[in-house]
Amino acid sequence: MKDRSIKLFFNFFLIPFIFIIFFFLWSAFLSSLELKVVSIKCCILTFFLLNVIGIILLFFTKSTKKTFFIIFLFFSILTIINQYKIIYMDTPLFLSDIHFLQNYKNISTFTENSFFSTTLQIFCRSIPFILGFIAIVFLLNKMNVDFNRKEVRYKSLASFIILILFLVISSYYKNNTLKFIYEDKLVQLDSYNSYKLLYYYYGLVGGIYYQYLNNLVFVKPDGYQEKKAIQLEKSVDHLKGNIEDANIIVILSESFFDISKLDQNITFDQEVTKNFNSLKDKGQLVQMLSPVFGSLTSNVSFELLSSTNMTYFDEGYVPYVDLYKDSLKRPSLVDDLRKNGYDTTLILGSDSYHSEDIMKSIGFQQYYLKNNKKYHKGLYVSDDYLADVLIDQLKGNQKKFVMIETMQAHMPYQKYNYSNYDLKIKKTNLSQINQDVMLSYAQGIYDADKMLGKVYDYIEKQDEKYILLFFGDHLPLLKNSDYELVYDSLDYFHTKDALQNTFRKYNTEALVLSNFDFEVDFPNYLGYDMLLNTVIHQLDIDTHPYFSYTYETSKKLPVHNRYILIDQDGKLRNDFSVQEKKIIQERSYVTYKEFIGK
Repeated sequence: MKDRSIKLFFNFFLIPFIFIIFFFLWSAFLSSLELKVVSIKCCILTFFLLNVIGIILLFFTKSTKKTFFIIFLFFSILTIINQYKIIYMDTPLFLSDIHFLQNYKNISTFTENSFFSTTLQIFCRSIPFILGFIAIVFLLNKMNVDFNRKEVRYKSLASFIILILFLVISSYYKNNTLKFIYEDKLVQLDSYNSYKLLYYYYGLVGGIYYQYLNNLVFVKPDGYQEKKAIQLEKSVDHLKGNIEDANIIVILSESFFDISKLDQNITFDQEVTKNFNSLKDKGQLVQMLSPVFGSLTSNVSFELLSSTNMTYFDEGYVPYVDLYKDSLKRPSLVDDLRKNGYDTTLILGSDSYHSEDIMKSIGFQQYYLKNNKKYHKGLYVSDDYLADVLIDQLKGNQKKFVMIETMQAHMPYQKYNYSNYDLKIKKTNLSQINQDVMLSYAQGIYDADKMLGKVYDYIEKQDEKYILLFFGDHLPLLKNSDYELVYDSLDYFHTKDALQNTFRKYNTEALVLSNFDFEVDFPNYLGYDMLLNTVIHQLDIDTHPYFSYTYETSKKLPVHNRYILIDQDGKLRNDFSVQEKKIIQERSYVTYKEFIGK
């Protein structure tokens, strides 16, 4: 009996404790970080969850040896997958990644040509921990305790109930749970990609749980009343423009950025974005502020089509994955165009989240995924081919709204992406490994620019009215083959002004073109939540009251994302005034009513 008690103490106290230290150290070692401090509360959280999961597993395994072997193996696999994701995408593992992992073609593209070297690197760094894993398995075998089925049944049932209650209660009291568990030295995120730093401090379990709580949609705003939200929407007159029968084309060009801004460090033998630069005189150039840096195109798309700013949702939230799980109808500019007689079409170069049903629910009548390898250039479908697909969709007499999301300029950026290059580096002070990244990225942007020229040449020859929006969704994730950020070597992002550095990480540009007299008084700066909304308010169509409300309130607010504000004079700020906070609060009421509280 005494021997059994010692073994139980070992299995349900020492083993979870060893587990926690083991995986904290392993994650830090894989990322070449010195583990100076960990969150005690997250260690306790992990300890609790391990024991609960362990007792549940005992119902099936009937032995502690098998139970903790399964747990160790499972979390070892998670740790390795987390490291792969950090290496290739600069973000840690989220629960929502299950949607991405289902699409194995995306994963194989990201890892193509470097999977073996990456695996070898992870294996070499993991050798001490593989040996440690073997030692733990040996201890588990020596300290095994067998449980009879009847005893385990009641304990596992009780543990399952405890776990469910814990998740339900913590979900209901989301903010209190976050403050209680994560208040000690909470990592302040300055970008979406900084989540990986949070995982180093809180551990894999603590990090995933933090992100899970954040993805439960923001809680009801303080002072919210549905009647108040309705009054706010009604307080704005329905606005209508005077332009009739104009077709709209939206080209979301993957990671498109004016690379000439980096001329302190690199220049090329020809103009990379020749069409983009020459067309600025024929259209209107708008400075944009993206909600994301380096990844997560879907949140840019969400802002664009819903006229909703991502600051009203939690960090790391992905609306297309986490919000549109039900059949509720939410405001959509696409759906409004459809209701006004537009034929609405979406063309994607890739779809990581299997979003066809979501996109059709927000108003797209046609959904096309064009990822045939026959038309690839580099690792992805070529922009030139997508331009042809787009032009083909424009034919016909019905009014058209066609949105296309390209992929050719997507990461990873390695020299082997292309067998032939149209560009050569003229002058640079970057290392060879970083030059390869920049050349690969520049080729993608060069082809994106050719796509713009091809589409514009087409609409310019048409009698029908066309409005063309062309923009990059976010800056590229520039990582070299050693998985280091090239941004560390680019002077453009390292001025003496911290606010300016932040702005440059999130600043993209949108070019608004047309084949008729289409003059809009665009402000100097816009968020993506207002780009399409501003264009549609020039048309003679009916729209949802939500869009008139957001369009009007945006005129009183600085352009902003989660990290920075920009007023119409271009002044950078990091805080709202009292009056601006009031408008933000009121807008949160209306956002909650339309997207969450139905």
